[in-house]
Amino acid sequence: MVKNLGHAIFTGSRFDTLFLDTCAIPSNPFVTAIAAYQDSLLWQIVDSAGTSLPIPGTKKFVVPVPADTTWTGSITLRFLAISSTGPSAPVTAKFTVQNRPGTPIITLSNQTKLLGNSFDTLFLDTCATDSIDASSMLTWTIKNGKYFKADSLLQCPVCVHPPCLLCINPSFRRRVAIVPDTTKINPATWTGSDTLRFSVKSPEGITVTKPIVFTKWTFIIPIIINPVTLPKKQ
Repeated sequence: MVKNLGHAIFTGSRFDTLFLDTCAIPSNPFVTAIAAYQDSLLWQIVDSAGTSLPIPGTKKFVVPVPADTTWTGSITLRFLAISSTGPSAPVTAKFTVQNRPGTPIITLSNQTKLLGNSFDTLFLDTCATDSIDASSMLTWTIKNGKYFKADSLLQCPVCVHPPCLLCINPSFRRRVAIVPDTTKINPATWTGSDTLRFSVKSPEGITVTKPIVFTKWTFIIPIIINPVTLPKKQ
């Protein structure tokens, strides 16, 4: 009989390695050689897509999770133990990765603009959420890309002076524009993509990072030239 193996962890953690020999117990109460029984078991583990997962000879199994340390979600696996008397009843286990309380969630997404247009201004207080702290309490760090960089907009669009307590909307104090690095590219003609890394830290000291891709592109208009038919020589 396979034990209930499902459990939950927080982002940034890893599921405990499953020592499969300890994950099943005999359904027959008269089996006393428990260790020998467990050592003789053959295992089958199947994911939600119906794919059988490889099991090392040591029978130490690590639940596969995405490499992205900010990923949250659930992984469902079906475990089947096969003994000398036949297979056990399959047991489905759910392994869940959830955000630690107070973990910021960056809501920024990639931007694509036509050549000649600016990227959208980023109001940082609207670019992340936190289940505990107000977004204004989050601290941001931005790592520039190769061709684009973050430029802090200190000028309040309402006042004619740098932002102060009299500004109508305090969120204007934390505005960022994504601008080209003119020492490396000509913004009037350059097209392509560049990645900036945005990191946000909560007052509890939890930091998450998300890469955001900024792309400039242009229309390519095909030019069709009609062939010219020359008059035949007489």
